[in-house]
Amino acid sequence: MHFVLEGLETAEDLRISKALDIPLGQGFYLGRPEPTSFYKNEA
Repeated sequence: MHFVLEGLETAEDLRISKALDIPLGQGFYLGRPEPTSFYKNEA
């Protein structure tokens, strides 16, 4: 079974994710969301 850890907001969150052997994650610590205007300019 594979997991994605959501809500990674600190280095400690990332450390715990690695300790739990969860290689996939998302959150503000890894990158901020793009504004919608970023996608509206795509062709």
